[in-house]
Amino acid sequence: MERAVFVPDLDRLPPEEGSDRLYLGSEFCAWRLPDERGLREALEAAGRRGMAFSLVTPFLDEPALAPVLALARALPDDPVIEVIANDLGLSEELRASGWGGTLVAGRLLTRQRRGP
Repeated sequence: MERAVFVPDLDRLPPEEGSDRLYLGSEFCAWRLPDERGLREALEAAGRRGMAFSLVTPFLDEPALAPVLALARALPDDPVIEVIANDLGLSEELRASGWGGTLVAGRLLTRQRRGP
């Protein structure tokens, strides 16, 4: 079983180790996503802790698609890196561009309720 920590921003990253994956981002608000510098810092922090990395993205309107797509494309082309997409446009653009990470359908696309 994978142990993970989900934080909306890097300032809330717990100092201790013990998790296998870092989920960073927001499922519901594009304004709460990190910028590219924050994304690099999060990747480095996850790497120092030996954690895999996932970027959680929200449903996007047309103006928000380009910056979030640029953010996702700034991630390494590594199958261990995930983008949790809650928008079909983002997932189609990432697939069409040949991005090498793992694309995961988010809860908004799979109609999951929050919690178990």
